[in-house]
Amino acid sequence: MYVELKNVVKTYDTYRAADNIDLAIEEGRLVALLGPSGSGKTTILRMIAGLEHQDSGDIIIDGRVVNDVPGSERGIGFVFQNYALFRYMTVFDNIAFGLEVQKRDKAFIRSRVEELIALTDLKGLEKRYPNQLSGGQRQRVAFARAIAPSPRLLLLDEPFAAIDAKVRKDLRIWLRETISRLGVTSIFVTHDQEEAIEVADEIVITNRGHVEQTGTPMEICTDPKTAFVARFIGRGAEVSRIGAFSGFESAGDLCAIVQPEFVHVFRDGEEGAAGGVPTQAGVVQQAAFRGANYELQLTACGETLTAFRSLEQPAPAAGEVVQLYIARAKGLRGEETVPLFNRYLAK
Repeated sequence: MYVELKNVVKTYDTYRAADNIDLAIEEGRLVALLGPSGSGKTTILRMIAGLEHQDSGDIIIDGRVVNDVPGSERGIGFVFQNYALFRYMTVFDNIAFGLEVQKRDKAFIRSRVEELIALTDLKGLEKRYPNQLSGGQRQRVAFARAIAPSPRLLLLDEPFAAIDAKVRKDLRIWLRETISRLGVTSIFVTHDQEEAIEVADEIVITNRGHVEQTGTPMEICTDPKTAFVARFIGRGAEVSRIGAFSGFESAGDLCAIVQPEFVHVFRDGEEGAAGGVPTQAGVVQQAAFRGANYELQLTACGETLTAFRSLEQPAPAAGEVVQLYIARAKGLRGEETVPLFNRYLAK
């Protein structure tokens, strides 16, 4: 493993921001630290960077315990949430800053900065100052400055938080492709699930100073291991008795999380589309256009569910009675989860 945290504890007054954190990250991976506010994700990032010091435990980078190693000597590049660009320096000088601190010769600095300007699509902006750039351009300057000294580890704190939605989407793709080309181990903090799922090779879910689960985006979304992750990931509805729904009778009184993509809804005349799976009646409370689909709020069996419906299908009206079935759910048994499948469907 390239980055390891072993039994790491960090306390602020009476709040334990890191509570015996154990974490291992492979070299070359792009990892997202994802969790709600106050879950400890930024504290983890800052301790790895050497900006905060843990109370106990070990932080290991490339096989070396760095507990007492200053952040400037850990071989890390850091991209701050607010970019932290030097406002009186040009784009060129901002990117060159770390190389000048390393006292590299001028020819090398110019060559390296020009290489990074090309890599980050900043050609023609070399003489501009930060206040003359868009948010996306400033983010790319901050990224170029961080990687200029060729760090083995790149840390990014909420890298897209200050950027508008359209640019943020484009930058996600750009960042993933660029880090993949560079092959640098990277860790970024985010509270945005979509961002973590789209960008990361691996997601670390944090909660109250603990690591709840680590896995690929697919593993996290389809197989949450704890009740917290099942509730936190996606837009699932919590039902108090999943056994009330057709195909889940054997689950009885078990509480469960049902994600909207596993709720299949049919209007009058569409029942055959269920393919022989028994359905039950539900009432549409609201149908909202969400751009890529319709989002339905429904009540059935005394429970409230969320479902998606394709734009190619007419949206039901509020108050309309529809038929539905649930394909799968996550049962909650204490703090653990149980995968549940509709018995009428192949697992």
